[in-house]
Amino acid sequence: MVELAQLFTDLDAIVVQQEPLVTDIERKGEEVRENVVKANVEIGGAIEKARSRNRKKWWCLLIVCKCLGLLYCLMSPRLSEATNSNTNLLTLS
Repeated sequence: MVELAQLFTDLDAIVVQQEPLVTDIERKGEEVRENVVKANVEIGGAIEKARSRNRKKWWCLLIVCKCLGLLYCLMSPRLSEATNSNTNLLTLS
């Protein structure tokens, strides 16, 4: 019975000795949880910015294609005139 009492006394001393470490682990766990919540918020913002960037990229591509199409439409009559004049010059010679 004395040995059992001594065992419980030793166990109590070990628990008291380890209590600051357990408290520190719990505090660190709470910090990790808070950091994960903040990281999820940051990731949500990053996803929104990436989607916005992709939309803007497609709009820029559309504008460039329209500008190239307009440039082609403006230049095609001149190109056909140049081709016709070259053809006329060849038939005259």
